[in-house]
Amino acid sequence: MSEPLDTGLSSDVEAALFRLLFDNPQVGVLVVRDPGLVERANPAFCQLLGYEPEELRGKHLLDLTAPEDQEACDAMLRGELPSHPYLHMEKRYVHK
Repeated sequence: MSEPLDTGLSSDVEAALFRLLFDNPQVGVLVVRDPGLVERANPAFCQLLGYEPEELRGKHLLDLTAPEDQEACDAMLRGELPSHPYLHMEKRYVHK
């Protein structure tokens, strides 16, 4: 994965913005750590896929990805897709 994007904002402001996004009930957010394991998901993402938060924690992102999108998702996780200044990717997920 690439280095985090330097926003020029203080860490407190970045944390507050992340909290606003993560807690937004209309936007599904998934936090994934290397090597593709789910660290946490907000309620909107859980509802989207039919999981409880604790069911998603520790799952691999590829296990949640539609078979048609797994190759591209795996390439993203390996850092093989251009991502400067950010990565844009449309992908499908598998509902529980």
